Amino acid sequence: MNGGRDLALSAADVKLKAKAKSISMPRSNLALKQRERSKTLSFRRTGVSAEVFTGKEKFEKKVVEKDEDTKMRIRAVLQKSCLFQHVDQEQLETIVEAVEEVHFNEGDVIINQGEPGDNFYCIEMGAAEAWITKPGSKRPEKVKQYSSGETFGELALLHNAPRAATVKASTDCVLWAVDRSTFRAIIMTTTRHKREMYESFLKEVPLLKSLNNYERATIADVLEPEYFGAQHNIVVEGGKGDKFYLIEEGEAEARTQGKVVMHYKRGDYFGELALLNDAPRAATVTTLTKCKVASVNRDQFKAKFRFTAPDGLQSRIVVQRLLGKLEDIMQRKKENYEKMNAESAVSPASAPFSPAAAEESPPSPTNKTLHA
Repeated sequence: MNGGRDLALSAADVKLKAKAKSISMPRSNLALKQRERSKTLSFRRTGVSAEVFTGKEKFEKKVVEKDEDTKMRIRAVLQKSCLFQHVDQEQLETIVEAVEEVHFNEGDVIINQGEPGDNFYCIEMGAAEAWITKPGSKRPEKVKQYSSGETFGELALLHNAPRAATVKASTDCVLWAVDRSTFRAIIMTTTRHKREMYESFLKEVPLLKSLNNYERATIADVLEPEYFGAQHNIVVEGGKGDKFYLIEEGEAEARTQGKVVMHYKRGDYFGELALLNDAPRAATVTTLTKCKVASVNRDQFKAKFRFTAPDGLQSRIVVQRLLGKLEDIMQRKKENYEKMNAESAVSPASAPFSPAAAEESPPSPTNKTLHA
């Protein structure tokens, strides 16, 4: 009798130990595969084919079982990311269904610089850090710290290129992973639609006429739509200047000290010098009708072009050149504004004007508030 009881207790002990082990090492199969794959790929670097996503490929939805509470947590994390601001409700639910929870311990490598990308990650709990090893250097440099609610890993999937950085867990982490197929089917479709819409619009903007198609596409990727009702102040004279605006729909006017100095319509822009510095706004811009504008935040603009450029050294050189070109344009305009302000001290402005016309003609005293 005692022998049978001892055997039963031994079996129970084995089950308890197995359960305890699984709790102390909360790794999913995906995380384990990622670690093993990293070990294998560290001995052989593979090239990435120039895959083209057309949006017509057959897409089979992936469904990972999860309860409603988990789905709500995933939605909350995804909706914090600008990547998902343009997806509709159905597309968001497709992503939520496909998301898989993965766990990494402190010090684990989540993605490796130079390797192909197979997942996009959102951090639910914990922290991670990105490291880049520059060409000719053996010492990696820390370039970014990620915390709860932040995302990474999209660039390799968007541009079908090797990982631009190594990301390590700086604490124990719980991440949400979106597989490559789902990410490309949803995000690439919405990103392509947004890019095509803005590329077409940007061709009408005088400021950007000197940019090539690739450069305009890069600008299109960072534009965000904003909507304002009539008689709304988009920027206020003396306020902080941290955004550049392009008028897509509607009309607006700029005032300085209560006087109208500018009229804006589709294709016109204001606040462009905010991309160069944080000088206060020189005018108040008020909508005359309902308006849709495309805006660029200075910090996001520079962060994208200086760190999160498309993967690969050549692409980084291209976007650095683009940033330099835009800053050159802005700097020339700034010098023109300073000249106009000096002239206006002698011959004050008397009538509103169009910024589009100002682009084609030398500066005049009436142009003094182009930079709102």
